[in-house]
Amino acid sequence: MMRRWCVVCIALLLASFLPPALAVAEGPLPLSAYPRPPQDNGLGIHWSTQIYGSPPEAVDYFVEEMTAMGIRWVKFLNDGTDGRHNDYLIKRLVERGIMPVMRIYFPCNRALDLDSLRRLVDYYRPRGVFYYELFNEPEIPGEPGGWCDGEQPDPERLLDIWLPAARTIQQRGGFPSVPSLFPPSVKDPKWQDSFFVRFFQGIKRRGEVSVLYRSWGAVHNYFLNHPVDYPYDEVNLTGRPLTSEEIAAEGLSPAEVQAINEARAKSRRPRSEGGYYVGSTIDEDPFGFLSFIAYRNLFYQIFGFEIPLISTEGGATVGSSEDRRYPRVSERLMAERTVQAYEYMLDRAPAYYFAFTTWLLAEQALGRIGSPWESWAWYHDREGDHLPVVEKLKAHPRRGEARRNRSASTMSTPTPTP
Repeated sequence: MMRRWCVVCIALLLASFLPPALAVAEGPLPLSAYPRPPQDNGLGIHWSTQIYGSPPEAVDYFVEEMTAMGIRWVKFLNDGTDGRHNDYLIKRLVERGIMPVMRIYFPCNRALDLDSLRRLVDYYRPRGVFYYELFNEPEIPGEPGGWCDGEQPDPERLLDIWLPAARTIQQRGGFPSVPSLFPPSVKDPKWQDSFFVRFFQGIKRRGEVSVLYRSWGAVHNYFLNHPVDYPYDEVNLTGRPLTSEEIAAEGLSPAEVQAINEARAKSRRPRSEGGYYVGSTIDEDPFGFLSFIAYRNLFYQIFGFEIPLISTEGGATVGSSEDRRYPRVSERLMAERTVQAYEYMLDRAPAYYFAFTTWLLAEQALGRIGSPWESWAWYHDREGDHLPVVEKLKAHPRRGEARRNRSASTMSTPTPTP
């Protein structure tokens, strides 16, 4: 009896020295166990497409600007697994109580060097980087989806390279992302054959569900030119024409008014005849801010549990005009909808939706010269040339408030130990 008791004591003592992520996962990690920034309000932003770091003076400027806007999450790109260019950025973010989210950037979907990946997480995890994003929009064909050299989007191929990388990050105490996937419309007759469903069904078929117990889902929820509550807004549900107030607010010309109202009038026609209506629920039409709900619903249908969802790209972008039932997104409308999304995060966001991280803070102003995304950057320089959303967030009376559906115990980040 004494010998058995000693064996148990030794086993417990050894287990106490293991990192938490090395323990065998018997079930999904509770949402409350994932780290959050202090005073978490769910508001985030994508830093830049720069992968080689930014000058310290630029980092200092923008960390102060983000603090003034109330931003609590920042997604940034890291140069593969060997890059160490963002040390100063991470230091300043953590000092300001902002949660960094690292995307491990490679231009092509290839198997990662697991030894290099271990060194990366061992280096950055003690510095405050808990969340690591793997691969990017892999259901898109060609190089935009990371499929180089003629490869086609393939969920099985993605699983071959994602599973070992995700397990490695977990073993070193980090939290890996599920690659950013788009939930299909359940009105699509082929939705069960979508990349999204085949990827997750592949995890079940391979007996790898436990890898999801300490993972999170990366969401890219661009608004297009849809309002925040789309598809539950009156326009989508009824097709009603523009009001005089809407026309005045956006300064629409008679030709623009006519085009928008005509699109609304024929919205319910078949898509082949120029119709725009997809469905009246987010599961039927997941093309807007609320797409994370469609993601969660399909994920839960497959697995029966929830994982955190973090938007690592998204938001309303100036110039968006994909749906002709709605006005083109102006700078004013972009600012208005961003604040509406912020209010949603504060008051109504479900517990599993951790952060809404909008696209895009800055490019040229952070040293990314010649970027094709410059027109979408919130800041074009550090001398005052920025979009109205900046001042709108700075002046917002509730900036810095924590989400109301959070208890104090879930709003702090474990203190990193170098």
